[in-house]
This record gives sequence, C-alpha cells and structure tokens, in this order.
Amino acid sequence: MGNFIFNVVTVTIVFIFLQPLSHWVTGTLGIGDELLALVFFQTLVNLLSILLFYPFLGQLSRFLENRNSRNGDETLYIHRSDLQLPQAALLALENETRTFIRMVLQFAQEAFQLKDSSCRDTTIKKRYQSMNVQEKYDHLKFLYGDIHGFCIRLHQQVLGQEEASKLERLVAAIRNAMYAAKSIKDAIPDMHQLEHSSNDIKYAFYGQTKEVLLLFSQKACPMLDIAHTPLVEELAEIYRKVTVGYAGTVQNFYMENTAGGVSETEITTLLNFNREIYTAFKSFVFAIKDCLFDKKEAAYFDELPGFIR
Repeated sequence: MGNFIFNVVTVTIVFIFLQPLSHWVTGTLGIGDELLALVFFQTLVNLLSILLFYPFLGQLSRFLENRNSRNGDETLYIHRSDLQLPQAALLALENETRTFIRMVLQFAQEAFQLKDSSCRDTTIKKRYQSMNVQEKYDHLKFLYGDIHGFCIRLHQQVLGQEEASKLERLVAAIRNAMYAAKSIKDAIPDMHQLEHSSNDIKYAFYGQTKEVLLLFSQKACPMLDIAHTPLVEELAEIYRKVTVGYAGTVQNFYMENTAGGVSETEITTLLNFNREIYTAFKSFVFAIKDCLFDKKEAAYFDELPGFIR
C-alpha cells in the first residue's frame, strides 16, 4: 500500500511538471545526450520524491498501521486481552495459538490443493480462507509478528513461575507453526514439478504425500479443538508415523535410484521435497505439543523413544 501511494504521487507530479523538467534538463543544463538526460531525469525525480515524502513519513506510517488494523484479518483473541491480567492473557494467547496452528494447517492443505473440512474453523475470518497460497503465507507472517509482539509485552509483566513456563511453551508453539509454514512454502516449487511430472515415480510420490498430509490433518486438527482432551500418546503416535514414513521414503528413493527409475537430479528433487515435508510435519507436532501440554506432559513427550528434537 505504501509503495502504491508513493508511485501514484510521484507519477502524478512528474506528469504535471514533465514539460518544465524536460526543458530544464535538456535546455538549461544543456544535456544533449538522450541517455544521459534520461538518467539524470530519473535521478532528479527520485531525489525530489524523497524530499517530498520525508517530512510525512511518520504520518504515512501511522496511516498504514491504522489501515491494516482496521482492514486486516487480525488476531481473534489477544487484541481484546488485558496484559494486566496475566492468566486471562495467557488463556487468550493459547486460543490464538490454537487458531494460528490450524491456519497453518489450512495453508498446507491449500498448497496441496486438498479439499478437506477437518481444519475448517468458523472463528477464522472468511478473508483468510479466500486468499491464495502466497497471500495466506504473507498473512501468516504478519499474524506471527502480531502474536510474537504480544508475547514480548506479556513477558514484561510480573509472571509467576507456572505462567512464565506456559508463556515460554506458547512462544515455542507459534514459532514451530511458522517453521512449518516456511517448510511448506519452500517445498512448493518441487511440489509443482512433481505434480506435473511425466515420471510415474515422481508423480506417485506427490500423490502419496498429498494423502499423508490429508491423514495428518485429519488427526492433528481435532486435537486443537478446545473441547478435545489431548493425550500424549495420541500425538506421539502421529509423530512416530511421521518419522517411520520419512525413513521408509528415503530408503525407497535410493532403491528406485539404484534400479534406474529416477536420475541423480530427480532423486535430489525428491529428497529435498521429502525433507521439507518431514520438517513441516515435525514442526507441526512440536507446535501442538507446546500449545496443548503442560510442562510435565511436554517433558514426558520429549523423552519418548524415537523422539528427536
């Protein structure tokens, strides 16, 4: 929005004063070479634009912030929370974190073009649900900054030991959820390559990963419901399936490579894609664990056999 305003104002001013400026550059200054005249003209316009906008940077910044606050698909709970009431603020933050993780899962489903209602949430505003994949990712980054800023302000309050521990886990949860979103985004170029590949092995792996994500979402999303009582064993089973699936897939890739089913370049694409998706799944598990479990349960989960931080 800020770039749009800058360009519109600059173009309007240049259009109005185009003739006088052109005459001044070529006539008064005597720059006859057309290329040099163009370079000088562009530099002059940039300098004049900077001088024009510099006194109004503060007002423009506040205008853009207020506009985003009014029109943006903002936080659902924490913006109404009173930091002077830490327990209530922590509860609002937990609800916000649940919703944020669910939104990241929706983003992952959208990236794979999955039509599934398991992660639908009526509290998530329709504007987010109607965004495309890139817009969803950009919004998640914006929302993550808002939530993280709230965490910093809440941390400055006088918190008890249990409250401080809960806040620390929620900060880890939103951070891991954002890691999951980043991994999915980084996997998208390889995802498109696999989806449109004429190689049966590559296309089959895309379909297999899509199915795995669907099953993962159908198990993970219900755990985020407030009415659901999360069980350590339930999440641990999801995590075990993720790690076993990753190891098995890597082994199969090398078998296919040995058998000549895929080239060295193709197996690199498959391995990169598999690693990003596995990292996303692992980050989702960490996010859910830190959001839903208390300190004792989280520690127990971390000590389970096969758990790798």
